[in-house]
Amino acid sequence: MSFKALARLLLPADGAPSMVVEADPRWKLGPIMTSQPSTVIWGRAPAPSGTAIPRLARMAAARERALLAVRVRPERPYRVSGVYRWRPPRLVAGHVRNRLRDTLLGGAVVELVRDPRRPRVLDAVAAAAGHPGDVRRFTAGSGGSALVRLEDAGVHAGRILRLAQAGQPADPAHAADGLERLAPLGIGVVPNLLKRGVVCGASWTIESTLPGRRPAWVTPAIALQVVTLCARLPVAATGPTALEADLGRIAAALPEQSQELTEAGAWAARILGCLPLVMRHGDLWAGNLLVAGNQLTGVVDWDNWHPAAVPGTDLLHLMTTDRALRTRREMGEVFMGRPWRSPAFRSLSASYWEAFELRPDSEVLDAVGVAWWASEIGHALKLAPGQARDRRWVALNVEAILRRLP
Repeated sequence: MSFKALARLLLPADGAPSMVVEADPRWKLGPIMTSQPSTVIWGRAPAPSGTAIPRLARMAAARERALLAVRVRPERPYRVSGVYRWRPPRLVAGHVRNRLRDTLLGGAVVELVRDPRRPRVLDAVAAAAGHPGDVRRFTAGSGGSALVRLEDAGVHAGRILRLAQAGQPADPAHAADGLERLAPLGIGVVPNLLKRGVVCGASWTIESTLPGRRPAWVTPAIALQVVTLCARLPVAATGPTALEADLGRIAAALPEQSQELTEAGAWAARILGCLPLVMRHGDLWAGNLLVAGNQLTGVVDWDNWHPAAVPGTDLLHLMTTDRALRTRREMGEVFMGRPWRSPAFRSLSASYWEAFELRPDSEVLDAVGVAWWASEIGHALKLAPGQARDRRWVALNVEAILRRLP
């Protein structure tokens, strides 16, 4: 689904006949239909984590052979207009393991065109955003989105253009709503929303860029600054809770688990009734932080924010994701150790709870853990619905957890 969503951003903006072909694991293009559409977008998204290494090696070799073949001898009357590498999600900044993941798991998108002068949806969006000329470089984001760095002449700071199909999981409009809500608070480490709109069925936003780089790990100094940020996020008065929405998303993807999810939600909601509702980031980990040394300079990618979430879930996500990366375990495995009861989390979150004048006991922390798990799994299924068909992933990250819940 994410490949097709990204591919549609590269189709002709004028709606000319076109074709999207998702490669199989052997990366075979096959003959293009006799109608010879004006544009063919061919390729495949990155392979999922957890795929066996021998299978990944075969797929990577097939990918490179196929890309070489289509470059050297594209099917007539087409020419290769662009080849874009699609990296898997980064784990830690500048790590050798990331480069190996790029090689084994990486995907690619190839543009085959009959008329290279025909503007694409991506170009039409960039023009509406004020970018002169066609876009020749972009980064494939999660869920089939695209990111383009827009440089301003004579200005050191640039801008980031985000776009995706309107109404689809990666639609940047939701994150834009969150940034608009945060704007009055004047939090310097949050991007400013500069523009937003919809062009040719694609939703787009422009954000200011922030200084710094992604940290390899979350140091204690950085973690404390994140705690301070989380304590400043708005408190909700009333409204639907994130827990209910997250569990509903999981149930929609895994209907056979609906009853257990409903029972878990009812239990957690009863326990959490004593806590206020707060705004969350929803995906707070090292990959969405920017730092200069040990100074936090940016918190980006607000696509899983929610105005009425359970407090503490962002901090729990920060700690558990860091732990999962260090130990190379999946979130389901980390959850089984109940990290919210650990001395590390109690130390990290102490000043946060003090800001709300709360001292959560073990039962409340258990319910916070359930809310964090629901946010993590719901977000994963939103961006990659195909994981619902991965029996290993479901067994490890959903079924095993539900068996452990009260």
